[in-house]
Amino acid sequence: MPTIPAIWSVFRADTFPGSFVSGHASAGGFTMNQRDHSWSHMEPVSLGAFKGRQPNFCTKAPALDPLESSILSFVEFSKPHGKALLALVIGLLFCLQIMESFCKDESRVGIGMQITNVEESNNFTAARSIQKKIGAFLVGGSSFDAWLTTTTAQVAQVLLTLPHTIAQMGITSGIIFQLLYGALGCWSCYITMCLYMDYVKILERHNTRRKSHIIQWYEVLNGLLGRWWRAPGLLFNCALLVSTATIQLIACANTIWYMNNSLDKRTWTFIFGALCFLTVLIPTARNYRLWVFFGIFMTTYTAWYFTIASIFFEKHDKHVQHSAPVSTIQYFSGATNILFTFGNHALTLEIAEAMDTPRKYKTTNVYAILYTFTLTLPSAVSVYWRFGDQMLDHPNALAVFSPSKFKNVAIILMLTHQFIEFAALVVPVFAMWEKLLGIHCSQNYTLKCVARMPIVLGICFLAIMLPFFGSINSVVGATLSSIGIYILPCLAFMVIRQHKESRENAVEQPPFWIKSWVGVYCINLGLVIWVGIIGIGFGSWASMHNLMHKVEKFGWFAKCFQC
Repeated sequence: MPTIPAIWSVFRADTFPGSFVSGHASAGGFTMNQRDHSWSHMEPVSLGAFKGRQPNFCTKAPALDPLESSILSFVEFSKPHGKALLALVIGLLFCLQIMESFCKDESRVGIGMQITNVEESNNFTAARSIQKKIGAFLVGGSSFDAWLTTTTAQVAQVLLTLPHTIAQMGITSGIIFQLLYGALGCWSCYITMCLYMDYVKILERHNTRRKSHIIQWYEVLNGLLGRWWRAPGLLFNCALLVSTATIQLIACANTIWYMNNSLDKRTWTFIFGALCFLTVLIPTARNYRLWVFFGIFMTTYTAWYFTIASIFFEKHDKHVQHSAPVSTIQYFSGATNILFTFGNHALTLEIAEAMDTPRKYKTTNVYAILYTFTLTLPSAVSVYWRFGDQMLDHPNALAVFSPSKFKNVAIILMLTHQFIEFAALVVPVFAMWEKLLGIHCSQNYTLKCVARMPIVLGICFLAIMLPFFGSINSVVGATLSSIGIYILPCLAFMVIRQHKESRENAVEQPPFWIKSWVGVYCINLGLVIWVGIIGIGFGSWASMHNLMHKVEKFGWFAKCFQC
């Protein structure tokens, strides 16, 4: 087994080019014995070793495929940054131990401890009181906490792509579709919460609900309609969360490149992918209060930076053109990007489960959508008004703004926010994975963190394989959001409520502005038809056409997309 100095030599830049063969490391014509760390001269290989075959030193080396090139790029990056990567791993383990101490069950604290006097008892009580106060600050379950989480999850990298979407659709269509899909997203959330509350009622009636168990959408479908509905619910929910998390990682690499282009976007993806492994330390959505509070500030700053800079500070071109929409493909690609923007990205029940009163979430979501409009509409319209058709070539709006300290602040804040949203998206996937492994209700926090790492690794691989920022949003909106967020809940609701007993025993009756189940059915049916035709039909055709065009132009595992 190699000694610690031998392992450390891998991370040193001066010995990295060498190789380990039979317990020896070679570098610069010398070989080091790992047992006594002594160096000896390495004899050159004679031509006779080739057994009469003269080597052709002029032969061109075979071309590497994109995956091999990506791996070698990461190795080259690791040479001068090996110590930093090792420090990151050590820091990850250290944070793991700290988080575990806060996540242990309070009932287990103090077992085996003998308090011998009053002073020691008071000290122990004071320490526990401080820990509880810290935990109460980091853990939130109010409606305001849910609003923060919803707004943070609703808007991140879409702020950067919506000006491109307006350039594809035009200002009028862009505004109308944002308002329309925002309303449809609120209605879909309302329907989902109605079914969730019916399922919770059944669990409480049979006294089978566990406090540590997070209820997810596919479980609601399984409990109300059976396993045949459970499968599509699980498939689309998990795929949407993973795809959206992948988009956040792609957005990180794409955004930082506009501030520091000394590294290509693929290398930046490797770096942020390594940082994303920190998300395995987050126990549940309740432990996310501090981060989403910062997240809402970050998106607000960026949105209003776009608006103010576009109107007052960026140079105005008198010959700017606004010719959108330019084609049917561009129009429906933009429409599906807006469809992807609204709908909570399959986080509805996970956020509601983190609330003290989940029933209030349907109202909280409406307020979150209204606040989202104040960010998306002014920023997207103002950027397109200033730059016009130029935005068709820039899926990331940061590309068209002049360098400034305010732009750098926006980039840093968006990077941080995208990282925060990445964590918000993978936490539900972690819960699904833990349930599959049978460790979801386990108190072994370290085991859970280790089990989550393959999920982050898979997301990093997808981000490196498909780095097409902007085009991915439309594909995910057309194929996953359309079905998982909009169509599936409405269809399930109509199937369940077709029985009179279900309508009479429903926890949530029709809203006051409808007053009848017929009106609810009409809205559901209209939503299914609209999203099915516009989202899945035209949207899938247009978005897949755009994606395949990017693949043909840049290839899989593109090193630097649109650099």
